[in-house]
Amino acid sequence: MVRVLLVNGDFDEAALVAEALALRGFEVVIAHNALEARVLLRKQSLDLAILNLYLPDLDAFSLIEIAGELMQGIPSILTTAHPDANTVLRAASAGFKAVIAKPFSMETLLERVSQIVAGEKS
Repeated sequence: MVRVLLVNGDFDEAALVAEALALRGFEVVIAHNALEARVLLRKQSLDLAILNLYLPDLDAFSLIEIAGELMQGIPSILTTAHPDANTVLRAASAGFKAVIAKPFSMETLLERVSQIVAGEKS
């Protein structure tokens, strides 16, 4: 089973995304801030990470930088309400596989997750 780390400070949005992923057969662990994400990265074997750009304690770019080796080899998706050119370029430089603009349809997110997971397995 594919294990997904979902990092999002919005509890309601995180619950909706986690439920949609679970219904598609993914196992989801949720962190609501960067500190919780780092703890989960240390304790869990993960296959994919979905990070919201703005978290209560850090932004996703800072989390990727601080987590360093813990994030190596884990493909990541960035979600953001501010998908300007600078954010997209920073995301690509930081190693994100995709940037998904908010608001997004759940189908769009699920399709991108499936594509990335399929690409990692091949």
